[in-house]
Amino acid sequence: MDHWTGLESFLRVAKEGSFSRAADALGVPRSTVSRRVARLEDDLGRTLLERDTRNVHLTEAGRLVLERGKRMQAGLHALEAELAELEGDVAGVLRIAVPVGLAEDATVDFHHRLLSRHPLLRIVQQQTDLPPHLLVDDYDVIIAMDGFAEEAWVARPIAPADRFVVATSSYLGAFGVPLSLSDLDDHRVLAVHTSSTAPVTWPLCNGGRLGVDPVFRSNDVEVVRRLMLSDHGLALLPRGVVLPELAAGGVQRVLVDEVGEQRTMFALHSPQSRRSRKVAAFFAVVDEVVAEAAGMLRAAQLT
Repeated sequence: MDHWTGLESFLRVAKEGSFSRAADALGVPRSTVSRRVARLEDDLGRTLLERDTRNVHLTEAGRLVLERGKRMQAGLHALEAELAELEGDVAGVLRIAVPVGLAEDATVDFHHRLLSRHPLLRIVQQQTDLPPHLLVDDYDVIIAMDGFAEEAWVARPIAPADRFVVATSSYLGAFGVPLSLSDLDDHRVLAVHTSSTAPVTWPLCNGGRLGVDPVFRSNDVEVVRRLMLSDHGLALLPRGVVLPELAAGGVQRVLVDEVGEQRTMFALHSPQSRRSRKVAAFFAVVDEVVAEAAGMLRAAQLT
């Protein structure tokens, strides 16, 4: 059998702790992952995973295969990168992890530029809310917010990712501009929130938190953005999600000195990848997009 396919599936199951989550990460049916792992176990003549109704656990043999397999996986990824460097054009597979809720329009435009310029390049992008230290074995570039604990990796700041309260000019014309925190009681609030039941709070510029009562909440930033653009209320959103509308004047910031937080978006990559042509191509487009965004910020007087 294809031992690599089986090993890759096993490593993903071990990392996720679930066949279903591993299947989602690999983009294949759960039955495919289960079949691949079973064949790997048959070929090795060892049980690698003990399964019960809710979880999977590594056997002693499974722990050994996990340890050696991760090294083999890292070696294969490095080999792919080195082989790609032998070609005249940028090629190979570029694996990118991005945080859940990153502006869809921005990522589509970014990848359009990258793929148009480098037709031999293959891109695998995964949205995840996992912390970066759990992703370093699987990706060439990780987009993350704020700090990063993996000292071996290079953290390059690429853009401000501040969050602030915005609304459409049409909504504010109908409901008025809130001038103080108490004015929020008279407004409709749309919230990006990961929990369906926990209280929703917004960060205050002075470091505190403010409880709000949203008429709509979702962990999907794009849905909240579109409802805000449809004049349904105020929303606390990342700068990049609403930058075009802010620059055009259809959306306005409110409670500028009261609500919001400053954050920075980083692009993380391993020291070994600095000589990689595909990673260099990635950052060339990053620099271009960041420069354009800075121009839009100046136009919108947001710098």
